[in-house]
Order: sequence, then C-alpha cells, then structure tokens
Amino acid sequence: KKSLLSLAIREGTAELFTMLVTGKITQQDALDYLLENEGSLWPQFSSSMHDQNPGDWMWQKPSNEDWPNHMGYAMGYRIVNSYYQSVDDKTQAKQAILVSTNAKDLLDASGYGAGLPD
Repeated sequence: KKSLLSLAIREGTAELFTMLVTGKITQQDALDYLLENEGSLWPQFSSSMHDQNPGDWMWQKPSNEDWPNHMGYAMGYRIVNSYYQSVDDKTQAKQAILVSTNAKDLLDASGYGAGLPD
C-alpha cells in the first residue's frame, strides 16, 4: 500500500501534466479551496501523509462538508508544481517528477510546506 503522500504526488503529477497540456487541472474546486485555506490544511495533511489510508483526502466524499472532493489531488499538485517551478530546466524537472520513486524526497526537493504552519 502506498502512503497518502505517494498517492497525492501521483495524482498531483497527473494534474501538473494536465495543466501543462490544457492550461487547466481537473480538480479546480479543490485547488481553489486549498489555496484559500493552505495554512490550516497543510498541518492536517502533513500529520497524516505517511498513513496508508488516504482518509478524506482522496476518492470519497470528505466528512468535512466544507471540503470539495479530491483535496489530495490539489495538495499533490501544489507539491509537484512547487518542485517544477523551482527547477530552471523544465525538461529536467518533468523527467525528475516522472521517474521519482520517493515521495518524501520529492516533497523535500519541492520546498513545499516551508513557511506554512506545522
């Protein structure tokens, strides 16, 4: 079983490449909500990102009625896009994202979460 972080990065990678090709992501409502509430959502995500149960983050209607579906996709997108934006060579960045097998290393390399509350 994969961790929530691994699943979020997998789906976030798909969202990034969708954005690069179409200019849109599939989970815009989730991304909008995440951007408005990032400071409170990051601690929730980071405290459960190593769990093998994706909980409310993916594939089910969240128990919190304020949350849109698929928040994990949006969080994964934020992490992967943060990495992508931080690398000057975009071709190398895309390749690194696609071949990455360690979600924690990609998160660390992305710099995402730095400056957000824990």
